[in-house]
Amino acid sequence: MSALRRHLRVAPRRHGLIGAAVLAAIWAVIAVVIVSGHSTSRGGKAAVVGNRRFAHAAAGCNPEAPAARPSSASPSLLLGISASIRLERGAAQCEQAQLAAETGVQAIREDISWSLTEPHENQYDWSSYDAVVRTATEAGLMVLPILDDPPAWASSGQGCLPSDPAPYAAFTAATVARYGPGGEFWRENPELPDRPLVWYELWNEPWTACNGDPATYARLVVAAVTAGRAASLSARFLIGADTSVTTASGGRVDWIPGMYAAEPDLGRYFDAVSVHPYGGNPDVYTPGGNTDDQPARLEQVHAELAARGDGDKPLWVTEIGWSTCSGASDCVTEAQQAQYLEEFLRDAVTIWSSYVRAVFVYDLRDIAPAPADDQQAWFGLLRPDLSRKPAWTVLHNFAQQLGG
Repeated sequence: MSALRRHLRVAPRRHGLIGAAVLAAIWAVIAVVIVSGHSTSRGGKAAVVGNRRFAHAAAGCNPEAPAARPSSASPSLLLGISASIRLERGAAQCEQAQLAAETGVQAIREDISWSLTEPHENQYDWSSYDAVVRTATEAGLMVLPILDDPPAWASSGQGCLPSDPAPYAAFTAATVARYGPGGEFWRENPELPDRPLVWYELWNEPWTACNGDPATYARLVVAAVTAGRAASLSARFLIGADTSVTTASGGRVDWIPGMYAAEPDLGRYFDAVSVHPYGGNPDVYTPGGNTDDQPARLEQVHAELAARGDGDKPLWVTEIGWSTCSGASDCVTEAQQAQYLEEFLRDAVTIWSSYVRAVFVYDLRDIAPAPADDQQAWFGLLRPDLSRKPAWTVLHNFAQQLGG
């Protein structure tokens, strides 16, 4: 899904299947600003707004103490869900986090908007994401952050990859320094359970950026990971990849070969690969043909990495889902949504168990009001009234089985 969609409670765009779309976005952050300064790697003083404003950003957030998350009988698989708790405030944010936790997953995936966090160069406002991390932690959930959504000062256009990777690298390092092990956020909040952010996803579907090309992205990865590891050797990094992809300009690009052509030693700079294998029935796979709409094409992603000596790099499925819309070609019934999710999860712990390490389901809730044929609005496991679709039960039962 596009990064832009995830910053608004509007219909998502699944670019890999339906083509790129640009959504106009306005996200106003209204609050009292409390500023303090600290030195940064780029020199000078950085204006920082953070934990001290949390009481305003999440007023009334006092979730019940969560039950201990079960230790997985299959420690190689992490279960997560896209919950978009960053779009909520106060009690609504807590409710969203609790709804995510009730599915039984261990983690949620949330954007850290670069444009909101660093709207002006070297001036940071962490308050919105401080609230996300605190709320998730109190709900017993880990957070997988996506570092994307560039500010105007660092990019040639909305959603574009920056041509100069240095500012993004500095933002990555600052994020790791705040939320990683021993980070500023945890030192400021010693009362919270220790759930530092260890994994960081570098951009969402980078081929959908206005100037998305594998070479530009590979250079961005090298710079960001170098800076992030300097901030914390414990930090781990996910890069985005797929097979042959459709870029924002409409062209077709072999993404993995293009990245390695630009950076032959790319494997030194990432710890796992984020894939979004949207499509239909997970058990339908025709290697050698057009696999764009086949979830099992992640086997091809793994094979392409192995051919370049990086077959030991795990895959993280950070988005997978099926829309229960009606009246459009890519819609499925609620029964099919449950069937496909069950098949995909089964395959993750059997056929793909040697290299798939995480599955994040998209999405927690349907978006309403929306037309029934709006495919992008009906990926949720919960209906607009929060009643549960059969796929919710599939995920919950699977999580319980993994927990043993």
